[in-house]
Amino acid sequence: MQFLSGRSEVFFLGSRLIVPVFFLLLSAACAGLITPVSEKNRDASGTYDGRWVATHVFTANTQTVQRWRMNCSEPTESFRMAVVNGVLIAQGSDGAVETYVNTDGKFRLEMPTSSEIREAGGSDFSLSDGKVTIILQGDLSDAEPEGLFTFGIAQLGNSGCTSKYSFAKI
Repeated sequence: MQFLSGRSEVFFLGSRLIVPVFFLLLSAACAGLITPVSEKNRDASGTYDGRWVATHVFTANTQTVQRWRMNCSEPTESFRMAVVNGVLIAQGSDGAVETYVNTDGKFRLEMPTSSEIREAGGSDFSLSDGKVTIILQGDLSDAEPEGLFTFGIAQLGNSGCTSKYSFAKI
């Protein structure tokens, strides 16, 4: 099962980026970041155990990370995942991947891929490290559980095209 379909293009914006807009976008992007949960901090109560479905909610078609503009395609698929004894399990293209859910319902799943992304032909600069890591992070504890799905690019600190997802226990 593929988590993303379609194509994304990356362009370098050059030095015309307005600094206040950059810092506003950066602070908004960092506000929702979740760090990976350690095994000792995983939820053992069973509160989040069960089968879940992740459904795409929204993707901005054009996104800016650092000074790169990305044309992002919208994922068209929902996907299923499970939580067993505080371990979230999702099926990636290279097999099952796991991470821990903490007692607050938060998780961060990082899935390195063999994919690489390159800059588009109209870019002023080139990417030296376009390795892709899929990152799924979220909060299962809210009345409306939600999270972010990022097509992370190594050179950009694993930032990249990000989509909002909702989660529902099934």
